[in-house]
Amino acid sequence: MSRFRTTIVAGLAFAGAFGIAAADVAEAKSISRIPASCSNGTAAHMVYLSSGSKVTLGFGSDSVASLGTWHIVISDNGTAILDRTLVASVPAWSLATQRTLAKGTHFIELAAENLTTGELCTYALTNKV
Repeated sequence: MSRFRTTIVAGLAFAGAFGIAAADVAEAKSISRIPASCSNGTAAHMVYLSSGSKVTLGFGSDSVASLGTWHIVISDNGTAILDRTLVASVPAWSLATQRTLAKGTHFIELAAENLTTGELCTYALTNKV
């Protein structure tokens, strides 16, 4: 009898875990990595995900050429929504923020400067909520 109960409990636990995993997959969103234009040719990207009024915005790189101190500013209609300085000490890094945008059209701009090398990376996009 106890063997039967153990099997049922294990089966229910497995089904519950499977149900949670399936829900996570259904709700998952992919983050776009849009290539940014960089003055020294470093492979870098803007992080962008939009789902209704919610956006994830950021900047990063997977290149060894991106090492150094970066000042990153992302603005929405001219107002900074992310303004950070960070030290990239490993070649694969990124920085992102999440925001809820008001209804209307948003001009999103990225300006990232490597303070160590002087390189400047830029990108701009329009988002309508």
